[in-house]
Amino acid sequence: MKSSINGKMNPDWYKQYYEKNKEKILRKNREYWKINGKRVRRDIGYENRLMVISLLRERDGDNCGICNKYLIYGEEQIDHIIGVKAGGLHTADNIQLAHRDCNLHKERKNG
Repeated sequence: MKSSINGKMNPDWYKQYYEKNKEKILRKNREYWKINGKRVRRDIGYENRLMVISLLRERDGDNCGICNKYLIYGEEQIDHIIGVKAGGLHTADNIQLAHRDCNLHKERKNG
């Protein structure tokens, strides 16, 4: 099974990768937090990022969570619905996919 088909991410591959490597992924995450404490981690790692994006695309579809227009594969960002600065958490129900410009505009608007 390939990680992408015709240039589009294959969510089944990422799910299988996650299930197969779940302990390794969780161990790396625990090690990171042990070293860095509660500091916000912006770089979740390439493999984790792809898995999160594919799961969000499966959950929410292929549209931006802010403007509701189509998201081109590879150009999306993970957006916190309620920003971390405003007390938002790093949880599945508080993240969505967004265009880079939409996310930056939202960030500037909300400060």
